[in-house]
Amino acid sequence: MHTVIDFLLHFDKHLAEFVATYGVWVYGFLFAIVFAETGLVVTPFLPGDSLLFAAGALAATGALDLRVLFVLLVEAVMLPTAALLYDLPLLGALLPVSVVVLLGTIGFVTLGTFYSAMASRIRAREVLLPLLLFPMLIPLLVGAVEATGALLAGDAMGESGAWVRLLIVFDLVFLVTTVFAFEYVIEE
Repeated sequence: MHTVIDFLLHFDKHLAEFVATYGVWVYGFLFAIVFAETGLVVTPFLPGDSLLFAAGALAATGALDLRVLFVLLVEAVMLPTAALLYDLPLLGALLPVSVVVLLGTIGFVTLGTFYSAMASRIRAREVLLPLLLFPMLIPLLVGAVEATGALLAGDAMGESGAWVRLLIVFDLVFLVTTVFAFEYVIEE
């Protein structure tokens, strides 16, 4: 029991060996610790701040992917913060809301990466990127907001299923399309 408590309280010191042992699962543990420290009042003892610095240092060495780490940690902070600010029952619908957040993240990152690569060689890329990206993200944002709202309201009418299907189709269409088109976008 002492080793478990020591591991939780000093997770930042054990992080390098934890990454070597568990690989991809580290992202889930980092998400859970930052989520719990941000959203649960009874867990301020977790090493969230020092853990962020340790994770950043490991990302600098290449042990963790910085892009994935950044997206996950922003979501781990924003989900409980929004739930606390708007007095939402997030813990009751945590798994379905997590699925919606994952689908929204996949769509956002896919389109963002694709359009960033497309606009990277243009002189006015700072202006062009939002003009290209935001209209394409509207179905994704509307679907994610509506699905989350239905799930947090109890989903009495089963509305969230249609919105989740929209997110799945959106992700599949644009993930496949951008994978095939990425090579041609980079060449030109």
